[in-house]
Amino acid sequence: MTTLLEPSLIRIFHPKGYAVGVGFLVDDHHAMTCAHVVASVLGLNAYPENPPTDELTLDFPLIAHGQKLTARVVAWQIPTTSQGDVAVLEIASPLPEKAAPARLIQSFDLWHHTFRAFGFPKNHENGTWATGRILGTKAGGWQQIESTEQTGYFVQPGFSGGPVWDERLGGVVGMIMEAEAATRAAFMSPVGVLAASYPKLAEKIEQIITPVSDAPAPGEPPFKGMLYFDVQDAPLFFGRETLTEELAQRLSQDGSNFLAIVGASGSGKSSLARAGLIPAIMAKYPGWIYRVITPTTHPLQELAVTLTADVESVTAATTLIDDLAADPRSLDIGTSRFLKRQNAPHMLLVVDQFEELFTACKDLSERKAFIDNLLKAVGVHQNSESTETSKVSIVLTLRADFYHHCAQYDNLRAALEIYQAYIGPMTTADLRLAIEAPARQNGWDFEPELVDVMLHDVNDEPGALPLLSHALLETWQRRKGRTLTLAGYHAAGGVRGAISQTADRVYSALPVDSQTIARDIFLRLTELGEGTQDTRRRASLDELISDPTHRTDVDAVLKTLTDARLITTEKDTAEVTHEALIREWPALREWLDENREGLRLHRHLTETAKEWHELGQDQGELYRGLRLSQALEWVENDKPILNEFEQEFLAISQAEAEREVVAKEAAFQRELELANRVNRITRWAFLLSIIAAISLGGLAYNYFKENTSLNSTLFNTAKSLGQLVDIPPVNHLSPFAIETYEVTNARYILCIQDGVCTPPNAPASMFESPEFAQFPVANVTAIQALQFCNWIDRRLPTDAEWQWAALYPGGNIWPWGDKIPSSSSANFGAGSLLPVGFLGEGQSVLGIFDLAGNVWEWTSSDFYNVDAPPWINLDETPPNALTIRGGGYLTSTAGNIEELRQAIDPYFSASDVGFRCVASE
Repeated sequence: MTTLLEPSLIRIFHPKGYAVGVGFLVDDHHAMTCAHVVASVLGLNAYPENPPTDELTLDFPLIAHGQKLTARVVAWQIPTTSQGDVAVLEIASPLPEKAAPARLIQSFDLWHHTFRAFGFPKNHENGTWATGRILGTKAGGWQQIESTEQTGYFVQPGFSGGPVWDERLGGVVGMIMEAEAATRAAFMSPVGVLAASYPKLAEKIEQIITPVSDAPAPGEPPFKGMLYFDVQDAPLFFGRETLTEELAQRLSQDGSNFLAIVGASGSGKSSLARAGLIPAIMAKYPGWIYRVITPTTHPLQELAVTLTADVESVTAATTLIDDLAADPRSLDIGTSRFLKRQNAPHMLLVVDQFEELFTACKDLSERKAFIDNLLKAVGVHQNSESTETSKVSIVLTLRADFYHHCAQYDNLRAALEIYQAYIGPMTTADLRLAIEAPARQNGWDFEPELVDVMLHDVNDEPGALPLLSHALLETWQRRKGRTLTLAGYHAAGGVRGAISQTADRVYSALPVDSQTIARDIFLRLTELGEGTQDTRRRASLDELISDPTHRTDVDAVLKTLTDARLITTEKDTAEVTHEALIREWPALREWLDENREGLRLHRHLTETAKEWHELGQDQGELYRGLRLSQALEWVENDKPILNEFEQEFLAISQAEAEREVVAKEAAFQRELELANRVNRITRWAFLLSIIAAISLGGLAYNYFKENTSLNSTLFNTAKSLGQLVDIPPVNHLSPFAIETYEVTNARYILCIQDGVCTPPNAPASMFESPEFAQFPVANVTAIQALQFCNWIDRRLPTDAEWQWAALYPGGNIWPWGDKIPSSSSANFGAGSLLPVGFLGEGQSVLGIFDLAGNVWEWTSSDFYNVDAPPWINLDETPPNALTIRGGGYLTSTAGNIEELRQAIDPYFSASDVGFRCVASE
């Protein structure tokens, strides 16, 4: 039999379709509610002595919303009797698969037990939850209950017929009969009284006698819930003794001062490192000191602040950040200085949640510098010196599903091959110890079979530790005296249900406005996975406040969530307590899946607005073009909750874009007037040429055949805008020059206007609008690209020419040098195009822009036949596959520019494929 309330709840409908009341399933085919609820549904002015025969409509709203069933009344006690106002319904339709009877409990000592109830008050067709406490019994057998929360919903009209779920006993102890909205008081009929109305109910009731000594004994919880065990929690940390000793031994061996602890989310990596390994190493080496960091969005800053925390200079951390970015030896040097000031011989540095380096840190160069400094400090960096003088030992904890990200860095991959410990699920014996030892050493006990039930429910899942720990904490909250009980465990929801039950209970008790705030908080504190599970995200408290005037409301919600251990706050940041909440709470999963693309847009907006603000509102950081259009459309359609920085950033971006459009429109009008004057001259020249053609015959025909451009202004403008960079000669290539920028929409439109080129395979608004004039033309085939280049007496570059132009003078791995691409040098993975030349740091040694990212670029080389001549003549059939180079805005980057080379059908077009032209003698 289920121990959860939700599968038993029914909603009873009025014939007009709205909800009138609630009831609950008591066996496989029968449900119970109040007689006055049935009378209201049927429109009865008086209660008949016998049960009414009319058919009722109901559903199970929390497990099969909208799946309508029919029922009839089979037992009936009218309100005028001493035990009245009860109706028993027999459900004729097959029950939903997940429907289950409620667990019914009779106890004669319910004073101050916490309860929860579900009902359908006015204007809440989908129901609301209420919580409170149970008081004493009044004359006639009914028992008083009251709502104790200052905010949130309370038992009121619309809850009649609903079950009262006792949180401590883990079952239904009564049915709500009436409620007084003004006093927040209500009355329930205990299940023992209900059984008198329906004798078959008696066999379903569990008798629980609660002696006074079973009241919860005072004391501190011996369990951490979803929180990890930290260093100070070592006395409560059990079950990993053997593994801890093995890892401590590995780390203390000569030359072994690097260790990566790898495991699934929820396998206990953080607790093992903090409460297990750190105390073990400190006991083995009493003179050592330790520090714990997480990468965050700026890992170099975390390192620098840690190593300069004892220095009074306000510039010490900033200076060290610069040093760490420039020289991989800086961590080693900084650690030596730190240890000297601390008068310590060695430091153990734990980098917890190493996966944050890939989820939170977006700067690829900072990411690489962080890795290089760590590995250089412990002597496993490429070309590193001996490790004998290393003064730091480093331990990483890494989620297994982020392991492949490490392969991008040769030195990190090599280190992980040797110095890693992959931890799996705990053995049954270790789990038993982890459950029993912290409780028993603090004077707490377990009911027989409780621990065995928990071990069975864990079921060897490697990520189940936070689920188990939270279930233990919730069971302890429902203890009897100093004993943890099976009833308390079931009431908490068990291993699989405790987290979601806690989250649902806390969220449902919030008022509607506070629920909106809580939803936004949880969404902001979740990082959407890219081929991996969603992860938690750390955010500043300021980010969570959409309106400064609502700070008090946000603070109140945060306090509620932190008191329930769903959210953890530290200094000025907040984060989800454990990723298990993201996995196990269906409501949060549903919110995340509703609009993942919208959430990605929001996350990008958050980070960009934050960076814009930190850089002093730099105009260069504002949204433009497609990125701005997407953001504004998303705001208009989704109505997201934006904080103050996000609102200001978007407003200024929009204002600047409108200003630029006005300026461009004015320039366009000036150019149009000039073009009209030129066209008038051109038309006269054309008429004169026709007259000449009549006189000269074939000579005129040959002239027009060779010169396809009839409008020299369009031709000359398009050609002159394509600035060329002369490429220094190299033995295997003939002299050539390449265009500085990718061909823009503005240039390509001139070719269309001249009647030579055909439009791109995209909506006209994507390339004709003035705001996209300086964006690279995309959605063009190789044939269209070559048509344009031929029109201005140029051609597409060969693969070899493109490569030489990108990497001149040789020895570099990117056009700008060896520095890993960043958002300032290449438009990789940003989700939309940028104007050509927008990223100044990305220009090559020769001053060529956007060779990496933004759009892939067509070349004239056969991908599969390197010896084939280049395709430069439109009269010839192109190869089956041409080579494109450089990557585009949808590309996630690569190890070097040479890797960004693909085969593509010449008749194919895409939003991230464009081109540039070359000229040769």
